[in-house]
Amino acid sequence: MNIIDYAISHSRVIIGILVFIFIAGTTSYITIPKEATPDVNIPFIYISLSQKGISPDDSERLLVKPIEDEVKTVEGIKELRSTAYSGGGNVLLEFNPGFDADKAMDDVREKVDRAKGDLPNEADDPTVNEVNVSAFPILLISLSGDLPDRTLQDLAEFLQEEIETIPSVLEAKIGGKRKEQVDVIIDVMALEGYDINLSTLINIVNQNNKMVSAGEQDTGDGSFSIKVPGLYENIEDVLDTPIKTFGDSVITFRDIAKVKRTFEDRKSFARVNGKNSVTIEVSKRVGENIIETVDLVKNIVDDAQKNFPKNVKISFSQDS
Repeated sequence: MNIIDYAISHSRVIIGILVFIFIAGTTSYITIPKEATPDVNIPFIYISLSQKGISPDDSERLLVKPIEDEVKTVEGIKELRSTAYSGGGNVLLEFNPGFDADKAMDDVREKVDRAKGDLPNEADDPTVNEVNVSAFPILLISLSGDLPDRTLQDLAEFLQEEIETIPSVLEAKIGGKRKEQVDVIIDVMALEGYDINLSTLINIVNQNNKMVSAGEQDTGDGSFSIKVPGLYENIEDVLDTPIKTFGDSVITFRDIAKVKRTFEDRKSFARVNGKNSVTIEVSKRVGENIIETVDLVKNIVDDAQKNFPKNVKISFSQDS
């Protein structure tokens, strides 16, 4: 009896097997993680070096060369490239395909630790990093419009909190964000009139803007630390800070300075069509379905945008 005759005479068994294969294949297709760029071992490890104020020539001689001399003996290296620049340098190691990423990282870290003793005392500790595709953003969300920076940042922070509630999202990082700060603009004439020097003001601010430890409380079942909050919460707290007394009068910052909320100088820029914007970089967890994750993020953004100001434009990129 050949295969065809057997299949005809046992048709129910064959149909059952085909149905099982169809169901198993469909289930696998639905549940298997899907990615445009699947997780793979990228054969690169890079070492970052930094020292404030060092010149490119000194960086090559004092930072890069000692690291190169140590790591070049690591097994499996295909090519070693390095760059020196003002303020630091980096060393890039390319490994042969099929390398053991964990072993390579351990070996490189060991060599870098050994080379630390040859680096200048003023140099920062070297950092060893692996190139990880999973850490790359799967979606970029840009918020732009004719709005104050603070408004755009507040909207971006709201979206950040909502997006990070998705279980498959590893991180939603805001780019182009400026940290808030409080500027105290001193009236020099008033300062001299009250016989107060600038260093005294700085010390007063530092002493009045910190968390103070008050020891521990033992409950019998355990102990917990107690801290007395002493941080500035708003501008009024700064203005009401006492500086000096004259008899019954108390001199505060309100008498010698103006205080305003502002932002730190920009360290990075994000623009859309020439306008300042805030960008959210969304990264997923390893092994999660990239298509479903992107859809969930977009749904959250679309729902939130209904309550945003009309002149806020939201665009998506890097989601293909």
